[in-house]
Amino acid sequence: MKQKTLSILLVEDNPGDVYLFRAALAESSADVELKVYDNGLHAWNHLEKIASGNTAPPDLMVLDLNLPGMCGREILSEMATRPELHRIPVCIFTGAGSEASVVDEHPPLRPRFFAKVDDFTKLCDIITSFLNFAAEFSSA
Repeated sequence: MKQKTLSILLVEDNPGDVYLFRAALAESSADVELKVYDNGLHAWNHLEKIASGNTAPPDLMVLDLNLPGMCGREILSEMATRPELHRIPVCIFTGAGSEASVVDEHPPLRPRFFAKVDDFTKLCDIITSFLNFAAEFSSA
């Protein structure tokens, strides 16, 4: 039986991080469709289409906090006010390790926090954690 294709929305402005994310995904056995936004405002516009029912939600959103256009914290705050977006599992993936408290600021979303790493093997482990979180979220 063919494995379900996972839809991941990656909101990340650093091309090097996007490249490494794609490479780590390729190491996993997951069948993934990846949509990337490098600007928070563009990502929010996409999320508004999801909220209005015009676009299917992703199985997982991976969000950096430090973004041009609209920062990740603003995206989370806006998502928290839109119940139709609460069903999207959110993993915060940022280099700002001191930002872990953002998880507690948005209880309707139940986001998970992951600090970016410099080690590719550890990144692959984090990607596995992302995929597991998406699977847990969808079965809850």
